[in-house]
Amino acid sequence: MMSTPIALSAGQAAKQTGVSKPTISRAISEGRLSAIRREDGSWGIDPAELARWKESYGHRHGNMSQSAPPSETCETPRLLVQNARVEAELAGAKALLEAERQRAETAERDRDRWHAAFLALPKPANTKSASFFDWLKK
Repeated sequence: MMSTPIALSAGQAAKQTGVSKPTISRAISEGRLSAIRREDGSWGIDPAELARWKESYGHRHGNMSQSAPPSETCETPRLLVQNARVEAELAGAKALLEAERQRAETAERDRDRWHAAFLALPKPANTKSASFFDWLKK
């Protein structure tokens, strides 16, 4: 079950990006930041859209290092659990990859050892063996 992200108000967006609320409103009115108008007249800004705008705005106006940390939402605990699960899966996949890498190296060493042993075998004598048809003639 996927829930839609919570839209931020212009004030929340301003806090998260470290700019003023009029800067956010101006970006919306100039079409540089997408937002939807809510029933109460306020703006609803998607956090992903805000991040995109912040990155492009920051490039034009210097580093925006005074931005506030993202606010917690009701989704935060669920996302933390989901993040922990993904990190655990990633750690498991990395361990499996390392085990497979070691298995492949061992197989390559074994192959090289068997190949060297094969090459060290004495060559068979050049005796003519009787063919099946020669055997029938006897």
